[in-house]
Amino acid sequence: MTVTPRAALCLITALASFGLAQDGPPNPEEIVARVRAERDAVDPALFETLGLRGDAAGFEALKRCVGLLATRRALGAACEAFRHFHAVPGLDKKAAGFLASRARAGDPAVRRAAVRGLTMLGDAGRGELAIIVRRSRFDDARHLALGGLVSALRMRGTLDDLDFLLANFSIPESGPRRLAVGTFRAFTSDEALELYRVRLLDKSFSLDLKLAIIEALVPLEHEGVDAILLEFLAGSAFTGFPNGPRGLDFYALDAALFPPEVVVAAIEGLTARRHRDHGQALERLERSHDADIRRAALVAQGPLQ
Repeated sequence: MTVTPRAALCLITALASFGLAQDGPPNPEEIVARVRAERDAVDPALFETLGLRGDAAGFEALKRCVGLLATRRALGAACEAFRHFHAVPGLDKKAAGFLASRARAGDPAVRRAAVRGLTMLGDAGRGELAIIVRRSRFDDARHLALGGLVSALRMRGTLDDLDFLLANFSIPESGPRRLAVGTFRAFTSDEALELYRVRLLDKSFSLDLKLAIIEALVPLEHEGVDAILLEFLAGSAFTGFPNGPRGLDFYALDAALFPPEVVVAAIEGLTARRHRDHGQALERLERSHDADIRRAALVAQGPLQ
């Protein structure tokens, strides 16, 4: 095994704290023995020393260590140490495969640590993360895995990527709302806007994600955004009037399609976009049964005067 001076210094420094510092690379068997003796109380720097070796011996020892641990802290440190194999031919795929197998564990501490480890493997872990999102029976594993894929999907930016994100992202499990907003803002094609529209009009779609979509759309310089936001004003205004304008009467039959939070966000979004041709819809919304909608409609008429 070839150890660079920098890696050797890191190894020796880490080992000094628990009395295993030596002239050459540490003995993986000694580290495993230490972990077996101390279990979850062991110094997590031990796992880093195994990962920094970047060889098969370190990899196999790290795998054995994971099987000796039980707490979130210790498991997290051990699984994160597999990131050091991300650029090691052969071991990168083995690391991904091992972590993916642990991501199927019934113990939530084990599977969450394993998924986080996969998110740190870069390209080597993305295939396994996508499989977890699609197939895992554990919600926490799916959400964490998707959070680790967001950057790659955003950079690639295809319509399929957006559809995958919309179908699987969960706030806050996959990431905070600001992550969802920033991600959705990267998809701006006509086809993407139509996909947003479909999701916004799906009453089973997450309210949190609907609000994130609207927040993402508001600053975009795309004329289709106004049309989407106006649809919520018109649809909610005609709720209870089945003979409303053609194209709106179907939606008017189900008020769940126009939740007050989304209508308010649409009103505020149109104001932020300086739209001026929705005065009549706002006047009708002043008579809404929902106080928040009435208030938002009244405030939004000010800039139109």
